[in-house]
Amino acid sequence: MVAMLELPGVKHNELSVTLATEPYTHARQITVSGRTHPPFAEPVPEERERTKRERKFGDFLRRIHVPPHTQVCSQFWICFSP
Repeated sequence: MVAMLELPGVKHNELSVTLATEPYTHARQITVSGRTHPPFAEPVPEERERTKRERKFGDFLRRIHVPPHTQVCSQFWICFSP
C-alpha cells in the first residue's frame, strides 16, 4: 500500500503523522494532520468582495486505514510487515 499526499505550503514541523489503533474497532490507521496557510496576504476589506480563492486554508485531518501489522519505520515512513 502506498499513500501519497500532496501538501502544498505545509512545512515539516507543522505536520503530524501518527499510527494508532482505533479503540472501538481495533483497526489500525494513519492520521495525518496539520495546518495550511495562504501563500498571499489577506486582501484589504474593500478588495475582499472581488477576491476569489481556489484553495482552502486552515486545519486539516485525514485518516487512512492500514493493515494490522503496519509499523512506523522512521519519522515519516510507515512500513507494512506481514
